[in-house]
Amino acid sequence: MPAPDGAPAPPARQPKLGAPARWWEYRDAAGRMLGRVYRFNPPNGGKETRSLVFGEHKRWGRQWRWLGFPRPRPLYGLDRLAARPDAPVIVTEGEKAAGAADWSVLAGRRVTIWPDADDPGEIYAHQVAAILEKLSPAPSGAIVKQPKGVSDGWDADDALTDGWAPAQAANLIAEANPAGRERAAASRSSKPAPRALLFDLLGEAELWHDPERVAYATAPVERHEENHELGSDGLKTGWPGARMRRPGSRRRPKRLRRRYE
Repeated sequence: MPAPDGAPAPPARQPKLGAPARWWEYRDAAGRMLGRVYRFNPPNGGKETRSLVFGEHKRWGRQWRWLGFPRPRPLYGLDRLAARPDAPVIVTEGEKAAGAADWSVLAGRRVTIWPDADDPGEIYAHQVAAILEKLSPAPSGAIVKQPKGVSDGWDADDALTDGWAPAQAANLIAEANPAGRERAAASRSSKPAPRALLFDLLGEAELWHDPERVAYATAPVERHEENHELGSDGLKTGWPGARMRRPGSRRRPKRLRRRYE
């Protein structure tokens, strides 16, 4: 749901992660603001993302909240897609949860997928390609072949940080391989039952609260982080679109920093 006219400015800091390194504003086809996705660079390295939407709170009413977008999740740049219906489209792995997004706006378009330079990125690219093939009319699709020598996880945003010229990116996109019909083998793995999924996921979750003392859980889902309010339907039924490791194969759970009643 778009933020209403006269909505307050979004918060400048996230309660746990502080000020973001970058952020992206999501708008619908009419240009109305749907929310933001923030990127944080923690002091211990790596990168984390959090989404912010204007939603309803049962106690404080409508306000900005650190929650995920409603499903199906909107794609980034819907206003620009609507303004340029014939322009080619680049899909980066910033659109993390492939199965949770609304890809219908890409029907019949020229689409190039630019994933992260690692095995999960390759899996993601094939997942998106398989989804796009089912659209009517199906887009013409291709997948970027990552340059040699880049670091693990290197992506389009890193190319910008590394000072790539537009011509370099254009050449990489022009040399993209046509997307085939095969899915990556890892995408075929079966999901655990919701109850097992929830307990497995909470082993890697982190609990925190906002300034109003509303408690949330943040946990990894399909290579990104999702937030759910404790006690919400999303948390009770398992994280939407979650693809967890099979029992016995996941890392040693992280210790939760806080515990809430």
